[in-house]
Amino acid sequence: GNSRFNDVEENSNNLAALNKSVTSSIEKVYTAVADGKSCEDIKLNGVDRGGIGEYKLVDSNGNVSIVTCDMRGVTGRQISGLDGSSKAKAALSCLQILKDFPSKKDGVYWLNPHKPGDSAQARTYWCNMEEDGGGWTLVYHSYFSNSYPPPESTRNWKYWVKDNWGLIPTSNPVRWERFYMTALVDFRALAGETSYDGASVMRIMAQDGMKPGNFIDLENFHMNWQFGLQCSNIQTVRSKLCEDQDNCFVDAKGFSSSDVDNDNDNLNSRVCVQEFGKVGWWYDTCYSHNPMRTDSSQHFSGTVAGAMKGTEFWTWYVR
Repeated sequence: GNSRFNDVEENSNNLAALNKSVTSSIEKVYTAVADGKSCEDIKLNGVDRGGIGEYKLVDSNGNVSIVTCDMRGVTGRQISGLDGSSKAKAALSCLQILKDFPSKKDGVYWLNPHKPGDSAQARTYWCNMEEDGGGWTLVYHSYFSNSYPPPESTRNWKYWVKDNWGLIPTSNPVRWERFYMTALVDFRALAGETSYDGASVMRIMAQDGMKPGNFIDLENFHMNWQFGLQCSNIQTVRSKLCEDQDNCFVDAKGFSSSDVDNDNDNLNSRVCVQEFGKVGWWYDTCYSHNPMRTDSSQHFSGTVAGAMKGTEFWTWYVR
């Protein structure tokens, strides 16, 4: 197929505007060029660098504190101290919660990567706070179920963009027999649109948890405005997950995911999403590591090298 990113029906313009405005949930940390009394003060004086980052505040008594400020809007907002315990306390990310509250444990937390502290767009997420440094936000999970297509995986574009797929786990999902993916608009907000402002890594993990050899990290991971997956170590990912094939789900161009409304693969003569039962995924040329193909051991885990080969559970985290 060669039609690229067709218009989204029903509120597509609003979604596109929202998507383009979202930059990142975990930006590179920096200190303000000049001190300020508050995040609002720094923004008002024009000494911020936009995005989200750490700033040094100095109050009228000369007391210094380091806080995280969200400078993406018209005014600066302090987002430190949001513990994700409620909608009103929805945090930027699992990593931000762990940074502000180091004793937090694995569990379900409220996040809003678009506007922390605003309950309007807040959702619950599973946060892995205890493995390999913690601060991992769950974005995807699937398992080999011998049935195809997975429930509700043939839905159209607008639902992949704005709605979660499946339910949030309430315990560690490493061997969870359910399907889940966060809404693409939130996935990208957590990942960022460039290698500068995004999460530093997306971890694709097999069924034995975060132990050496059981995962592959997509470094400098980000998701472009068309929701394409991009990273700096594409060749390593292809070697570990896609048998060194060029037609992997991660591509230097960051091709968009396909679904029943949008054929975004790199073929002119075939329509991969139709050949795969209308299931949404990042198709390239109809063959890749594809954990949505739950009835095919070859696609689900047969293309994987090393200890991960043959896994029956895939879990994706960003941090």
